[in-house]
Amino acid sequence: RNVLIALGNVGGDGAAEAVGERLTDANPLVRGAAVWALSRLLPAGAFADMRTRHMPRETDSHVLDEWTATETPG
Repeated sequence: RNVLIALGNVGGDGAAEAVGERLTDANPLVRGAAVWALSRLLPAGAFADMRTRHMPRETDSHVLDEWTATETPG
């Protein structure tokens, strides 16, 4: 979780790819942090595509809250 937050704040080569791999982690705390980090690392369109692919399979209410908290306007 902490590493994902750091990556979201700092970015860098390969950060989005590394963070994206955590969207299927067994721990919902890790998945939620990954969503938050990706919302900061990816352009809005790319993040919306990730949301479309991953949000329907999410079962944890806190991770779902992260997906909806980071929705782009419009």
